[in-house]
Amino acid sequence: IVSWIVLKEDFRVALASVEAALSIQKSVGQQNEGWTMFSSYVFCLCWHEHYESFIPRFEYAYQSALKFGKSEHAMWMLGATLTLKYTMGKSLKSLVKEFQPIVLIMEEHQQTEQARLTKLKWQTIINITTGSGKGTNIEGSVSDSKEQTRDSSFFLGEVHWLEGEQLIASSFEAAAERAVKHGDKYQKLCAGVFYNTIELFHRGVALYAMARKTKKRKYRKRAVKIRKTVKQWVQDGNPNIEHYDLLLDAEHAALNPKGYDMADDFYLRAIGSACRLGHLHHSALCNERYADFLLNNRSDKTAALYRLSESVRFYDEWGAVGKVNELKRQMR
Repeated sequence: IVSWIVLKEDFRVALASVEAALSIQKSVGQQNEGWTMFSSYVFCLCWHEHYESFIPRFEYAYQSALKFGKSEHAMWMLGATLTLKYTMGKSLKSLVKEFQPIVLIMEEHQQTEQARLTKLKWQTIINITTGSGKGTNIEGSVSDSKEQTRDSSFFLGEVHWLEGEQLIASSFEAAAERAVKHGDKYQKLCAGVFYNTIELFHRGVALYAMARKTKKRKYRKRAVKIRKTVKQWVQDGNPNIEHYDLLLDAEHAALNPKGYDMADDFYLRAIGSACRLGHLHHSALCNERYADFLLNNRSDKTAALYRLSESVRFYDEWGAVGKVNELKRQMR
């Protein structure tokens, strides 16, 4: 019910529902505490509170579910923790080491679907780290998305999101074409989960990149719609996505020469916001997009090279070696 309310973007009603559920949970004992917390955090509170505060809360919910023999609920909590850390731009070098023991725990508890999905996340991160993922198919030594049975709409949606994450790390153009083709497919399949935000944001960045490059309306129209949605999320109180809003404002302003001065300001503010939150991937992305604007719209090669070097520094710290190598080639 909460996910449906969030999908309808009535966040105040969703928050009130969750607060009521958590209050009731305290009076009925701890047996289903883990699942109540999982649903409350993933589908609502992560839209209202800073991501960083949820890492210990996710751990508590996992331990609570495990204590009362709710293996399925506990494993969902483990998977959500990995996704949260990815969404926050935590170091991929550290994150990739967490996957194998978690997959083993899931398999030990006979949670097959979650283990398969977690392997796909693991493979996606390996591919982003090494730059080996080209196109939408997620394949490698750990998993292959083509071989996965899509048991549920949620599983189908998760695969769709992961394919998009791999794609935007290698090609804005391909990511934009996929955004045009599929639209809000993920938002509909996985309604309400907190990482709806990063999926929509990355889609918007790719669409704006191609709108500026090609001047085609099909990209601009969809990008503008996404910008409007992200702006509403910020106004509704999401504290984790200010830099999403600022970067999309920068990309929008950069479409018109009259807006170039505003674009400069928005790009710099987006970079500052992402850095303050410690989101390494988006600190890199904001610098990358500003570099593209400076080079192709401002004809300022010196400033563009500086921003590219900053993007390389952040991508390297994040662990995206493939992206680092690609940008270094552009700098030559």
